[in-house]
Amino acid sequence: MRLKYKWIITLLLALSVQFSFAQEKTVTGVVSDASGSLPGANVAVQGTKTSTQTDANGKYSIKAKAGDVLVFSFVGMTNATAKVGTSNVYNAKMQEGTELKDVVVTTALGVKKKKDEVTSSYSTVSGKELRAASNPDAVRGLVGKVSGVTINAASNGVSGSNAIRIRSMLSLTGNTEALVVIDNVISTIDILSTLPPDAIETFTILKGAQGAALYGSQGKQGVVLVTTKKGSKSGKLTVGFNSSADFEEILFVPERQTAYGQGWYGSWDPEENGAWGPRFDGSIRQVGLALPDGSTISAPFSSRGSDSLKDFYRSGTIYQNNLSLGVSEGNSFLNANIGNLRREFILEGDNLNRNTIVVNAGTKFNKLSVGANFSIINQRVRQADVNAQTSRADYTIMSTLLQTATNIPVLEFKNRGLYGWNGYYQNPWWAKDNNRLNETANKYIFGLNANYEFNKNITISYNGSMQYRTNNQVSYSNEGLTPATQVTSAGADFSSASSFFRSVFENTFYYGDLIANFNYKINDDLGIKFNLGQNIQ
Repeated sequence: MRLKYKWIITLLLALSVQFSFAQEKTVTGVVSDASGSLPGANVAVQGTKTSTQTDANGKYSIKAKAGDVLVFSFVGMTNATAKVGTSNVYNAKMQEGTELKDVVVTTALGVKKKKDEVTSSYSTVSGKELRAASNPDAVRGLVGKVSGVTINAASNGVSGSNAIRIRSMLSLTGNTEALVVIDNVISTIDILSTLPPDAIETFTILKGAQGAALYGSQGKQGVVLVTTKKGSKSGKLTVGFNSSADFEEILFVPERQTAYGQGWYGSWDPEENGAWGPRFDGSIRQVGLALPDGSTISAPFSSRGSDSLKDFYRSGTIYQNNLSLGVSEGNSFLNANIGNLRREFILEGDNLNRNTIVVNAGTKFNKLSVGANFSIINQRVRQADVNAQTSRADYTIMSTLLQTATNIPVLEFKNRGLYGWNGYYQNPWWAKDNNRLNETANKYIFGLNANYEFNKNITISYNGSMQYRTNNQVSYSNEGLTPATQVTSAGADFSSASSFFRSVFENTFYYGDLIANFNYKINDDLGIKFNLGQNIQ
């Protein structure tokens, strides 16, 4: 019997040791090369979507667990690895890499060059890498995968937009964003963000002056070249279906002090918007305004925590479904992708529904190659108009939220109509539900490309695209009335008039390149290449 108990205790101890070993920890270090610290190097946990970049001093910080392998990479250098053990610090010394000269790279305007012919710095990310983490946004899927590239949220919300910046973030004109080119046609980051990652073959990031040389001033901040899938490489019909679910929580809210409650200058006032009343003492006190019927909310006069504003939000969900078909036979190919994305945002009532169809097809007749692509993108968004004016022209829902002492039970004001926790502004719960913005956007994109090879020295190519976009927006604010009998010490009048606004935008964009490519090899060591063409936008 004693041996049995001893065996159980030993097993529990072993399990405990194994469990502790599997816990994530913060790993730090410095990445350097022969010249010193290396900023912008990529650090990733092998086999996962976890990655980061080194800062200006070459330092990094990443979550990993014992047994994980860290992969350090930088353009033009050989990857380095480190296996995580008991230590929390892992430094890496990068070495110059060996380039393969026979690898062909597709650069700006679809011009193909060998690696040793590309004078500008560039990086390529495969569609497989983008799809590994099932990121619903192909642009945000690039985060941490390319050195010197930063992805920023240009706007938040259920349909937030992105911005891509390559290396420099300085510009005399104010525009620091990279140019987006999809299948050799200038496009927009808005269209790129709506393409399903399953439809993308590769991303190529041009970091140097080559983009400006071929795209003029539009490419001076760098170029993001996107290639969509062109059928199955196996020669057989391939059918793929993937489905994923993501869950999101609000990460953080502005930090607030937790020593003093609602009021000003040390005096308590349940109608004030300040958080500098008396010190918390745990007593039960009224919070916010009384309703016209005299009912009030009371709560302990103590802090609910600096992050109690998170109660205004909820857990969000993102569901994706994508069906792809690809086939190639001889010199012909066909690829189609049908996708749907549904997002229920962290702000209750906000949602997005996006449907996409992307079709690519092409064939080759002797010296003539012809291809076409067609995309339909339909997106419907329902969201709170967070910029709608509440009871004062200079305050919005968010600014009202920020005027919240930490003793206020935010959730208890959800169903109190106009009346919030101070006597100056409308209840943000009411403002969220009654100031709305609905948007339906459609994009129809048709592209055509052709290439004719006169001989081994001269080819002529055409890339064209027609984009038709529509956007229908409806924003409205419901009427809010404050009874004349309702008097507050702050003298607030929560009344707001109803309003309705509708806008319909339509635009058509044409892009066309006609280019002649000349390639002459004089001898084994000397050759000449040049391009002559016309561009219409």
